[in-house]
Amino acid sequence: MAPVKCNFASALYDRMVPLAVGEVQPPGLDVNFIDVHHPRDIFDRMIANKEFDASELSSSEYITRHVAGDESFIALPVFASRVFRHGFIVVNKDRIKKPEDLNGKRIGVQLYTMTAAVWIRGLLQHEYGVDLSSIEWVEGKMEGPGSHGKPSALKPLKSIKITQNTDPTKSLSDLLESGEIDATLGADIPACLGKSPHIDRLFPDFKKVEMDYYKRTGIFPIMHLVAMRRDYYEQHRFAASALFQGLNDSKELARKRMQSTGALRYMLPWLPQELDEIREVFGEDCWPYGVEENRKTLEALVLYLFEQALMDRVVPIEELFAPVNGTKAVGDREVRRLSQCPMVSSQNLRRLIERAKAMRGLLWDDWNDTLCCQEELEMAKNVWNAGEDKPKPSHKVWRAPTAARYSRSIGAVRALLRRMGLRTLRPGSTPRPLSLLQPPKDLQMLMARITTEYATGLRRHQVEMFYQSHHENIDSTQALVLRRDLTSPRYPQELYCREYYEPSTGPLSPGPKKEKPPRSSPTNGPLLYELGAKRFSLMKISPRSP
Repeated sequence: MAPVKCNFASALYDRMVPLAVGEVQPPGLDVNFIDVHHPRDIFDRMIANKEFDASELSSSEYITRHVAGDESFIALPVFASRVFRHGFIVVNKDRIKKPEDLNGKRIGVQLYTMTAAVWIRGLLQHEYGVDLSSIEWVEGKMEGPGSHGKPSALKPLKSIKITQNTDPTKSLSDLLESGEIDATLGADIPACLGKSPHIDRLFPDFKKVEMDYYKRTGIFPIMHLVAMRRDYYEQHRFAASALFQGLNDSKELARKRMQSTGALRYMLPWLPQELDEIREVFGEDCWPYGVEENRKTLEALVLYLFEQALMDRVVPIEELFAPVNGTKAVGDREVRRLSQCPMVSSQNLRRLIERAKAMRGLLWDDWNDTLCCQEELEMAKNVWNAGEDKPKPSHKVWRAPTAARYSRSIGAVRALLRRMGLRTLRPGSTPRPLSLLQPPKDLQMLMARITTEYATGLRRHQVEMFYQSHHENIDSTQALVLRRDLTSPRYPQELYCREYYEPSTGPLSPGPKKEKPPRSSPTNGPLLYELGAKRFSLMKISPRSP
């Protein structure tokens, strides 16, 4: 079969060069690399005219449009541009001595909605307590009069003090130099920096500040991602994984070449020293692709967009990206591991193996080395049906499995919930709910049934139900399920779970019975079920405020 044509537009970064010159070819794709010097031009052409099959795209514009209901594009977890932005805050040092002095000032920004500005406002608010609502934002070009590109970004959802630079002769840099604004921030540095004695960076030693920021937070700000036209993706579903693989291979090749310092490939005289310093801070790969590798950064960006009124809800990261192949494939051996679990029916196991051979999205589960998958939601219905071959007991009390079967049962439950888009946690890690968006009603009920019946394999694990919507409406949201090993000394047993036993009597000893709440449906209110001598409550509770 002839490869599928893919017109891909991006600036010619070092990580894109092997793909651009044809050294790397995504499997099944014939990539026509379109080099556009300024990313803003790519964004405007892609969003306004859908001119390319895939392209580099502003992270903030893509996320806000997606949350607002525009599904014209689907993102790949490839991050074409990422930049620490502490060094891009330039101030009139006669007026601004420290970050808190920005309160109540006039600040120039190329676009209020641009990703660089979102990151800078977020760090000013979270790291230094700056009151963003007190600031007047002046939009315009950093160099030259007029607006920055031809953006079609969505407007903020609440009133923000934003004005335009209407001076036909002055740029934001000119306004800063003349004292008409107090600072600038964004994707570029004003030309007056280094020329005017009263203009300086807010953080003169910005490299040290940025390194400390990364060491404390684990955040390396993402500016641009790669997005694919939705219609192209629907027509060629393999293209997302293929392009991801090609871009990742291109990046890895560029990274390896950068390590060769016998003859410097870049005009950076102290590159070897810089590489040693980068390895010390970031490890081997300072520019990873993929969702999990960048979760902290992506979650921070989504939170900042929400806090700055650029979208009306915080979305789970998985909602934003197409499922793509990972670098560690799962084979039949891992599938067969599940056959050791007594709670997996033989018929469903056969279905699972058939799907596993045909699917592209199988990955290692980094937490528990069991099967997981990033595929369509229907897989839960097609692959699993709890207890299909097991005779149903006449009551709801199932005994916990033997010690030999315990770990296998836990692995099966984790694999099951991962297939349904739900995240499980290793003991000692931080609880973090993730959502499965709008599943069919029968899948919701199946999830509740499995969660309850598979509690035999959880034994001392708790099961909790959260709701993504603040209205706690099961018909419009998907319950988030977290499980946590209560045996972990780092995790207090009373923190999230209401238990109907006396902790002092020991985990396996029946404590004094307490009054049970009324029994009700798994998706509506408390559900009491028993695990041997212990009783747990599966509760619906409100999500916590960020």
